[in-house]
Parts: sequence; structure tokens; C-alpha cells
Amino acid sequence: MTQSFWLDPAEDLAGPLQEDITADVAVVGAGLCGTSAALALAKAGIQVALLEADRVASQATGRNAGFILQGTAERYDRARVHLGEERAKDIHAWSLVNHDRIAEAVAEFSIDCEYRRGGSLQLAGSELEEKELIASAELLNADGFEAELLDEQALPAVYRNAGFRVGVLLPKDGEIHPARFVRGIARAALQRGASRYEHTRVESIESEGAGNVRLKTAGGTVSAQTANVATNAWAGQLMPWYAETVDPVRGQMMATHPLPRVFEHPVYADHGYDYWRQDPAGRIVLGG
Repeated sequence: MTQSFWLDPAEDLAGPLQEDITADVAVVGAGLCGTSAALALAKAGIQVALLEADRVASQATGRNAGFILQGTAERYDRARVHLGEERAKDIHAWSLVNHDRIAEAVAEFSIDCEYRRGGSLQLAGSELEEKELIASAELLNADGFEAELLDEQALPAVYRNAGFRVGVLLPKDGEIHPARFVRGIARAALQRGASRYEHTRVESIESEGAGNVRLKTAGGTVSAQTANVATNAWAGQLMPWYAETVDPVRGQMMATHPLPRVFEHPVYADHGYDYWRQDPAGRIVLGG
């Protein structure tokens, strides 16, 4: 697999499991969800074992643009149609709470991860999307969220010159070095009593009755009361029910050498099929 920009250099935070152990909860997968779960459990005094087949943040968590965006992948007007008005509003509000918690974790655990809350910019790539952006901005403001509609004159020249005529600035969004953040969360979980094992692929999870599961790996087994499976696209490998439901896919991204500052915000365009940002060093990270 291609080395991720965010994961260079590679960093081992723990060795593999080499014995049989017990825990209250076994967490499988050390990405954003798995490490966050492990930290929350450890802070609550629960004995947790975090198991990762590769390295912390080695999969989707360490292979994205580092955006912290509010809402769902859909524009807000579409989300309201698909999810219903109240549910879309609740999910949108919760995404902002989630961002607050990320910021709190960065401060609490002193994580050096280039975190910045400077907003994001949504751009319309077609006349239809322009109408959707306008509708989304109006609905966001009506529901108590912050969204600034930018017409062609208000857009910076770099976007106007590329043919964009409508944008929406969401000031509560942000950006982050995703791998550094998740590694910081993993370290915080370890400091609070979690045990962590990298290069430890869980081969199977067997239930032995209520409150008793056994996870088998090449180096040993983990006996726990419950398992938290946080393997995202790979859920079907351990839980057959997901094999026909969740399909892994691969996007493409690139990063440039440091360049003069051009983009002040993470940008989400063409319904998310084009997205880019410029990191603190000036490198443009572009995906689609």
C-alpha cells in the first residue's frame, strides 16, 4: 500500500500481542473511532485492550485530507430530504459538538497536530450545485447554524479565476494533521491504563455466552466481556453480516511540495468529489 503523506515517517507505538490476556473490553482497530473508544473506556476505569493489525492510524484515519467538517457528506438541503428535518438538524448539531470535543482533546492532552479552526469553504461546480448551496446556507441559518453565502464578487480571485461563482463559508469548521491527532489519543489512552498492541491482526471473534468473548490473534488470545469492532471498511472480515453491506473503496490524493500560501480554508467542491487544503508548511493536499 502506498505510504500516506500523514504517516511519513512510520511510527510504531507498541509491539504485537505475544501472550494470552484478559480485559473488560477489547477494541479492534486503532483509527479515530477505536482510539477514541479506548481512551473513553480507560478514563472511566475500564480495563481495555486496543488491537491493531498494522499501526495506529494506518488506514482511513491516516489517509484523508484532515478536514473537520460539520454535518454529513451531503449538503444540508439534501440531508434534510434524506434524513428528515429534525434528524438532519440533530446530526448537524452533534457534528459541531464532536468538533468541540476534538478541540478539547487537543488542548487536554497537548497533542501537536496542526489543529486550526478557521472555517471551511464549500464551492459550487455547476448551476444546480449553486442553487443547492444557496438553499443549504439559508436552511443552516434558519436552523441556528452559521453559514455565510459568498457571491462571485465576494469569492477570492483564485476561485473566480477557476470559474466558481458561489460559495458558502462555514466558520466553525477546521483542519488537522489526522495521524498525529490519533496517535496522541492513543498515547493518552495508554497513559490512562489501556493496553495497546500493534501488528496484531484479530483473526476471529468467538462468543462464549453473554459477557464473554474470545479474540484470536497469531500471538495470543484476548478474553473480554465485550468487543468493540472499529475496523470501518474492513468490518466484514470479522463480522460476516457486514461482508455484503460494507465495501472497501479507495480514493486518490496527492500532496505538493511547499508552495506560497493560496488557500486559507479547506475547500469542498463538486459535491465533495474535489477537495483540497494547504497545510501550515504550504503543501497543497488534494483529493477526489
